[in-house]
Amino acid sequence: MNIIRGCLPFLFIALLSSCTQVEPSVFDSKCDSARFPHRREKAPEAEGYDVEKQAFLSSFSFIDVNMPKEHTISIPLVLSGNPAPRERKVTVETIAEESNAPKEAYKILSAVIFADTVVGEVKLQLYNLPELKENTYTLSLKIKDSSDLRAGPSEDTKAVFTWNATIPIPTASALIMSYNMLINSSIDYNSTSDDFISTRALEVIAECFNWYDLDDVKKWGAKANDASVGKYKYLLNSYWLGAGGAQRLYAKRLAAFIKDYNAKHPDAPLVHNSGTDKGKPIQARKY
Repeated sequence: MNIIRGCLPFLFIALLSSCTQVEPSVFDSKCDSARFPHRREKAPEAEGYDVEKQAFLSSFSFIDVNMPKEHTISIPLVLSGNPAPRERKVTVETIAEESNAPKEAYKILSAVIFADTVVGEVKLQLYNLPELKENTYTLSLKIKDSSDLRAGPSEDTKAVFTWNATIPIPTASALIMSYNMLINSSIDYNSTSDDFISTRALEVIAECFNWYDLDDVKKWGAKANDASVGKYKYLLNSYWLGAGGAQRLYAKRLAAFIKDYNAKHPDAPLVHNSGTDKGKPIQARKY
């Protein structure tokens, strides 16, 4: 026992010495992956993720940039893993069955994670085609595995981008509900389906309530639309629109506006230019 006790200090020193020679584990870069932002608590990411649709949503209108012939936009990407000293390419594919944008309307310029950081972008070149004045294009994108980076979790690898040359159609559920609260259709007022949305009806709403700057925090305060709904300018969030049943008052005011407009323009009354009710009269929701 005395011999064992005498050896213990030396054994401890030997073990300590051997531990100091072990290299710390290194994160395997083969596990690095690319994804679109998915807003998580305390995460420094762009907002815009829709839990219900499991996709990052964003929209654009040429009307917001004074109607140029073409414009470049970026959809953010995020790296899960360690930054690398070089730019890494990300493979992004179009989901054809969920997209209606013709090939001549856009071009994917690049999709990369930048060097020495965990952020990147999908860069798109958009072309202001005449059809965009009456139609909205949708482009659904999906991240795929590449030689540089794997695709992230399935719920983080889809993005839906929409654009036009008029008031853009909202993508956030809270704003789609606002539209359905105001515009009459066969679906419920609290539906989050965008099937019945038309850009002409959106223009009518914005003109009626003078909603052209709802992303302005200085003007609208707590009611301003933040990044969680894409900083959308033209619709009040359903949280505020429906507070205390106020949607009924808004709908009545909209009905009066439509009635007055149609009386002044008997040869060109307000009709939907897109959506399921295309060609039908625009009417305010009746409660």
